[in-house]
Amino acid sequence: VDRILAFDFISIYGRNFGISNTSLHGENNFGFSEFASRRQVIQEALKLLALDGLLNIQQRNTGFNYSINEVGKAYCEKLTAEYAIDYRRMTKKTIMQYGYLDDTDLLKIVTNESKKSLRR
Repeated sequence: VDRILAFDFISIYGRNFGISNTSLHGENNFGFSEFASRRQVIQEALKLLALDGLLNIQQRNTGFNYSINEVGKAYCEKLTAEYAIDYRRMTKKTIMQYGYLDDTDLLKIVTNESKKSLRR
């Protein structure tokens, strides 16, 4: 969940993390306040996606591993709104830039950027 949360947040606020010239949710002073509340939203979404058969869940020593399956991929391809297209593009950039980091380091990056945002 932490990894998905961090990737989601970085993708939405790409400008703050140097992966885009703009952020999907626009430029505002309260973007980083969303971070904590998004955790619960993501946990609920994962449950619903699993119940709907759109993702696979595996239990590992380090926790649960969530992965999209073919049904989920087919569903995503049907989402053709501009926001969905931009979100997929930003998520790919996020994974390219930050995918090698572990969950702890990802969360540190979000926390550090949040601190910078508060100082502005």
